[in-house]
Amino acid sequence: MTHYIHHVPGRLRVKTSTIKGNEAYAVQTQDYLSAIHGVLAAEVRTVTGSVVVCYDPARVDHRTILHSLASLGCIGHAEAGPGHQFGNIASVRAGQSFTDTVLTKVLNKVVETIIERSAVALVGALF
Repeated sequence: MTHYIHHVPGRLRVKTSTIKGNEAYAVQTQDYLSAIHGVLAAEVRTVTGSVVVCYDPARVDHRTILHSLASLGCIGHAEAGPGHQFGNIASVRAGQSFTDTVLTKVLNKVVETIIERSAVALVGALF
């Protein structure tokens, strides 16, 4: 079972194959998440297998939502905490958020693209 998890405070998105194409399971998941104190909205899409949860970070922690998804079987059993892996998500160091990890990867890719394009432009200018 592979998962993609993206988190920014107040919004959690999980992409999982267990939801894909399973309408009854999606409805159950959405109802379950919507009942959690602090969850403002939960949207489950069976076409993409995506679960988006908007929540109030002052009232509920994202790890609580991840634990709930794990108890439903949407993601692997959660022992959520720093360094825990969910599906194909790489471990993050204690204190480093998912957002920091994603931002670092995006910035690395932007720098790599700039360098590649600069090299191509330089070679093009020489010829």
